[in-house]
Amino acid sequence: MTSSVDTSAEHTLQMAEQLVGTPQRKRRRLAWATVLAYIPLSIGAVAMIVPFLWMLLTSLKPAPELLGFAFLPEHPTLDNYVRVLSTSSFGLWYFNSLLVATFSTFCVAIFDSLVGYTINKFEFPGKNLIFLGILATLMI
Repeated sequence: MTSSVDTSAEHTLQMAEQLVGTPQRKRRRLAWATVLAYIPLSIGAVAMIVPFLWMLLTSLKPAPELLGFAFLPEHPTLDNYVRVLSTSSFGLWYFNSLLVATFSTFCVAIFDSLVGYTINKFEFPGKNLIFLGILATLMI
């Protein structure tokens, strides 16, 4: 009895696929405008990534290789990281940076929300100029 149910279910499914058809995805043509937009975006992405990659690869070079123009280190080493972490106050420097960043973010959030409320509620000359100045400093 189950075999007749299975075959009738399969038959029904086949009939439905024939009537409706399987959905075909339409292929979009790649527009030239899209290709032309990706060229400067790719150049910008490379320009943003290369300095970080250069910094990372230079940190892996031993001292004699630093003045050379080779992009990849010939003898990569982690000695520079060991020296910074063992002979300096890196933990203190990191804590100080974290403290300053947290305090600055807190102050900006408080003062800019107060100024935003004032700019929204009151009309005064130079309101748009002040608003643009605040937005410009937030974007930096």
